[in-house]
Amino acid sequence: MDAHLYEQQQLENLKAFWHAYGKRLFIGGLLAAVVYFSWDSWQSSQKNHLAHASNIYGQLINYEILSQPADASVQAKVLIEKFPKTPYAAFASLYLAKQAVLHTEWDEAKTHLEWVAKNFKDSPFPQIAQLRLARLELAEGNADAALSTLKAMNPDGYLILTAVLQSEAHLKAGDREAAVKTLQDAYSKAAEVDQLELQPYIRSKLNDLGVAIPS
Repeated sequence: MDAHLYEQQQLENLKAFWHAYGKRLFIGGLLAAVVYFSWDSWQSSQKNHLAHASNIYGQLINYEILSQPADASVQAKVLIEKFPKTPYAAFASLYLAKQAVLHTEWDEAKTHLEWVAKNFKDSPFPQIAQLRLARLELAEGNADAALSTLKAMNPDGYLILTAVLQSEAHLKAGDREAAVKTLQDAYSKAAEVDQLELQPYIRSKLNDLGVAIPS
């Protein structure tokens, strides 16, 4: 499986998990608010808040399916402005970053990715944002920035993808030895972290560097 496809699959899994369980988890994580409101009124307020955000996000998805990125982007900006602490805002910012990349607006894409990494630290969103940021920095030819971004992130759940990008950054920086070692370590760790499906991809990257690993 291609590393980029795997990352997108992980994001889709996160979306599915949030759709199934996230609203209850989000409400449960804000119990401190009962200090200021009665439980019933607070619970109703939070449910309405999330329901509103969910409806807007649904419109964003519909526009995306209909290939209407301008309308989808409007909904994304509403989510970020009015519902910035909900996961819908993180999804929205990742969407805007993707659109910015498609229009080669690199700085805008970085701004959206950095916003996600900064504002959703206790979730998987920062890892996704930082992986995409590092990939963008590599596309710009800035290997040192990419390595710095990857070094600063918590790779939990994305250990292999992080290593693959680190290898690409080392290679772009002219350090073939570090690139090979990073890939070899990632190949070994894939079994440890239950990501065996990525081993063929890592093997192909090593083959490109003239390093053979038995199938």
